[in-house]
Formats: sequence, structure tokens, C-alpha cells
Amino acid sequence: MFFSILVFGRRFEVVASKERVEPQLYRECEKCGGSGTFNESEKRGSSMTFSHGPCPDCESIGAIPTDEGARVLDLIRRWRQSGRL
Repeated sequence: MFFSILVFGRRFEVVASKERVEPQLYRECEKCGGSGTFNESEKRGSSMTFSHGPCPDCESIGAIPTDEGARVLDLIRRWRQSGRL
């Protein structure tokens, strides 16, 4: 659907869509590939280690918050500290 709006003498063209665009709160961690574990020797080609350690970039979550996600997490943290949540 396409329509135009006149605001303060200026015409703005608007395209309306039924598709909802959800904000992306997290993106996949590039260092661990989304698994949350990271074995540095595996990445370098050596097979001397037996266990996978937690990923230092995403803190074992497997995802890193985007800018919008960081704002939402900060808001939730502040609500919890104030007792609202």
C-alpha cells in the first residue's frame, strides 16, 4: 500500500506493509559460532586439548547483544534493581 502525507507544506511518501519487522536483540558470536564453547587450539590446528572452555567474547551464551538488545538488557537490569520486576 502506498500513500502520501502532507505535513507543514511538505509531501512525504509512505509505503505501508503488513510485514512486521522485529528488532534483532542478539547476533551470533563469531568466535564460538553460537555454541558458547571455544577451544583456541582447535582454531589454530593443534589437537592437544581435550575440553572446550567457555567463550571469552560471549561469556558462554553463544550470542552477543546488538545495540537494541543492550538497551533492553540495561532497562531490565535497572527495573530489577529498583524492585519493579
